Amino acid sequence: MKKKTRPSSSHPDAKAALRSIQKTLLVPFILAITVCLAGTVISLWLFFGNYFKSVSSDKMQIATITFKYKTAQRKLIARSLWDRLRQNSPVYNGDTIHTADISEATIHFIDGNTMDLLENTMAQVFLNEDNTFGAELMEGSATFDSTGAANGMTLTSSGTTILLRPGTVASGSSSEGGRLSVQVFEGSIQGEGMDLNASDGMILTDNGLEAAVLTVTSPKPNEKRMFHAGNSAPIPFEWRNTPLDEDEELLIELSPRKDFNEISRSVAASGLNSLSMDVGEGVWYWRIRSVVKGTSRAKHEEKVLSGRMQIFNSPPPELITPVNGYTYAYRARTPAVRLIWTDSACASSYQLLISKSPSMSNPVINQREPLTSRIISTLTEGTYYWQVTPFYSINNTGLEAPSQVGSFTVTKRGDLTAPELLLPRHNGNIDIANASDGIRFSWKDEREASAYRIRIYPNGRASSPLVNYVTSKNYYLLNMDDSPLNEGTWQWSVTQLDDEGNESPASDARTFYTMKGKLEQHTIEPADGYRVAETLMPDMQFTWKQNLPSQFKSTVQISTAPDFSKLSYSNKVNGSSMKGVSLSPGTYYWRLNAQNGEDVSYSTDPKSFVVMEQLDATRIIDPTSRAVSREGIPYQMKWREVEGADFYKVIIYRSTDNAIVYEDNVYEATTELDMFSTPSFVDRIAYHWEIQAQANSIPGKASRLSGKLAEGSFNLYKLHPVTIKVPALNATIDGVDAVLYPVKITWDAVDEVSLAQVVLYKIEGNRSIPVAKIPTDSQMENGRKIAPKTVSVESNEGLSSGTYEIVVNARTLDDLDISNTEPKYRGRFSVSPVPPLQEIENLSISPELMDIAYLSNTKNPRTFTTRWNAVPNATDYNVRIADSRNNTLYEERINSSETSYILDIDAMDASMKEKFLNGTFTVYITALRRVDYNKDGILDRVLQRSPTENVSFKMNVANPTKTRGKKGGLENPYAR
Repeated sequence: MKKKTRPSSSHPDAKAALRSIQKTLLVPFILAITVCLAGTVISLWLFFGNYFKSVSSDKMQIATITFKYKTAQRKLIARSLWDRLRQNSPVYNGDTIHTADISEATIHFIDGNTMDLLENTMAQVFLNEDNTFGAELMEGSATFDSTGAANGMTLTSSGTTILLRPGTVASGSSSEGGRLSVQVFEGSIQGEGMDLNASDGMILTDNGLEAAVLTVTSPKPNEKRMFHAGNSAPIPFEWRNTPLDEDEELLIELSPRKDFNEISRSVAASGLNSLSMDVGEGVWYWRIRSVVKGTSRAKHEEKVLSGRMQIFNSPPPELITPVNGYTYAYRARTPAVRLIWTDSACASSYQLLISKSPSMSNPVINQREPLTSRIISTLTEGTYYWQVTPFYSINNTGLEAPSQVGSFTVTKRGDLTAPELLLPRHNGNIDIANASDGIRFSWKDEREASAYRIRIYPNGRASSPLVNYVTSKNYYLLNMDDSPLNEGTWQWSVTQLDDEGNESPASDARTFYTMKGKLEQHTIEPADGYRVAETLMPDMQFTWKQNLPSQFKSTVQISTAPDFSKLSYSNKVNGSSMKGVSLSPGTYYWRLNAQNGEDVSYSTDPKSFVVMEQLDATRIIDPTSRAVSREGIPYQMKWREVEGADFYKVIIYRSTDNAIVYEDNVYEATTELDMFSTPSFVDRIAYHWEIQAQANSIPGKASRLSGKLAEGSFNLYKLHPVTIKVPALNATIDGVDAVLYPVKITWDAVDEVSLAQVVLYKIEGNRSIPVAKIPTDSQMENGRKIAPKTVSVESNEGLSSGTYEIVVNARTLDDLDISNTEPKYRGRFSVSPVPPLQEIENLSISPELMDIAYLSNTKNPRTFTTRWNAVPNATDYNVRIADSRNNTLYEERINSSETSYILDIDAMDASMKEKFLNGTFTVYITALRRVDYNKDGILDRVLQRSPTENVSFKMNVANPTKTRGKKGGLENPYAR
């Protein structure tokens, strides 16, 4: 059985069959394409023909339409299809306009009337027979404005026509049931048998036009407000008062939702006809409605008005470019100044003002800009101020909320400067034997340059350059094949060209040498900028390295000018170093110059060095003529700082033998010395000091540097403060002695004094209270200036207990203060409290009881006798007798020579006896020590007391009865 095989395309029969099939299918394919294209063309022709026929069926355009957010739709009067409109599309007689959700449109009639359509609104526009314009509001809401028209317009809804007179602003809304409500904000309208003025409203009902029971004059149904600062705009709500039931009130509600499912603010407004709310940015819905008082439940359905408002936050624009104070520069062509600012929301355009006055008066530029940038190319030299003010078409606001005033400056530059050359260096050497890659010439880039011109020519032949080339780069590569440089001396220079075609002066010609082989000659030390002290200048070594042919002779050149126009030193040298040059202070430049005798000179780049004069001498601050040292306190030696000094070398000599008593390097302008305890510092002799400022060397940058010597002398005085000999330090004085006897104070001083006042202080807490001054201040003023070495502190009352300090304010004959004011030198003692007298001992009384039984014995004395032992140092005893209530019945002071006290009942008068009839009585005894404080011989003050002791006795005598005498009277219970 034979195997079937697929014919190969390479076979001659297969190729013929393929060509036959292609020819058979080609004709039907072409025919199908032709029919499809013809159908498409015919369909388009019919569509556009029908469209333009409908458009052109009207005689004239009556309005244009603009819209925001989403586009509006238009249905031509002769068509059933809706067209999607573009901005500023024409509107024809009979067109029906429809806005969808979140869409707004404005119809601008050619006579100046406007109609704003809110979202979900449909209206048809007409040209009336009297050549006025009208609109039929089928559904939705619209605002009509005839303030810019010579004629008003008509509004039709459900067969009812209303005339809006010129100058009228009104709103209308039509519901699906044909209910039309109209509100007049400005001007007046005329309905069927009804005229309405501003603040009036009407409603179309089944009974015709009726006046609205509730009218709102602000805000409008589609209010738009802007604010430029803060977070909200104040929105005035105004309405006409309407009669309310007793249980009825008006409620104003604000919501972000059209269906008012979410209430942001709710305000009861009964009794008011206006109020204001601060409303933030966004779309808000408002309504005023009748509710049952105190609730949100509707009261009268017909008393409801609502609207929509948009609040825009449109802050003033901010100026971005140019930044404040920026400077533009030009030479011949004024600069293109690009002005950029931030966008302001809701602005349709911007007024750009440019003025030469910060008050923006007499602007040189005043133009309207649709974008947030502008390029101005007409400003000449001067300082300009600029400001941008947004233009708002919302509510016909116009220009509002300008930006801050910015400023910039336009300056006219001078001539172009010559470029600064870089390589090859001046007097540089180029090895042309190894320059196959070319020779590179470079210079610093210039900001204003658009191109450069380089000229290369033989030495002194600038008019015949070998190279005269213009390049946009800041370098040029010389190809030795195109422009070969022979051995010799060459020069080159560069000019710059700006974009205006101006050319700068040529740079200073720079010389370089070309030869086969590489020459080497460079300086090493001193390095560029090295500083050397004038005194060390002869020791400074100049070193270099060179590799030159033998015909070159080198010279060291030193000059005060960088171009070596005047030489301060010149000397031919051999080898690689030299020294021994003396120069005065100043700035110098040095180089190595080599010449071969054939007018070929090769110089190294100059290096600078500075010869420094000595540092200034310091000036002493302390000591000047004398130094006063104190024990334990280092003496501070001070002097003025010297600019450039790193430290100071300080030496002090003793004048008597020139011995060095102090030597140190000090890194501040002060040092502390112990001149009191150091044995080498002897009291009361002269010393000589030297201070010299020093600067450290900086390797490779500066040598060490010494200053001028400052020197002087002073006398040393070791200060020995006054010492207190008596009382001993921290001694304790008995309180009684301190009262009875004056406290003795003895002081001493090493030096003879010209002034000495002893001051005794009592220490109370943190205070020191002066108790005595010897001499007193008045005595010091009268010439008594020195207290005796021993003084007595006398006081009428003596020194009370406590702590005391002694200070002697003293000065020596050479006016040194040797007062012992420092705490460690002060005298200090304490006075103990005055102790009480010894207790009274063996206190007794007899009898202890006096009653009827005691009195019945006629031998018993009618007295109470109190006895005690004598108390040492007592001068008196105080006797007090008191009853059981501690009422004093009797008190007496007796002399210390008596140690008993007798209370004689018989000696008492009748009234006193009556007090002692019955009860318990107490005798109180206190020993006293009195002293004569004022030295008048009378013991007038109590110094010490003993503890009070007491003893009791009782009286138990019957109550007195009347006598049986003829004249009556009391019995004497104490009768014998």
